[in-house]
Amino acid sequence: MEQVKVAAESIAQIRGLFGNSRIGSFYDNLDFNMRKTLCFAAGLKQHHVDLKLDELDQLEKVKLHRAINSLEPVIGKLAGHPINDFK
Repeated sequence: MEQVKVAAESIAQIRGLFGNSRIGSFYDNLDFNMRKTLCFAAGLKQHHVDLKLDELDQLEKVKLHRAINSLEPVIGKLAGHPINDFK
């Protein structure tokens, strides 16, 4: 039983070090221009581009989430086509 407790504590420490949000990690590692694009689509300010996802307040996260969800179907239909199709 003691080993289970130690393992749980170790996992908690690792999550504390690295965070437990895959979405946060993915967002935080986007290149600057992609984060800038997403923040613009969400109506956020320039200073938000430099923030990590967990540094945004709840309203800012909601705006970002809505923007990403509204862009996804459009980008899916436009992505993958050759430049000659853009007429």
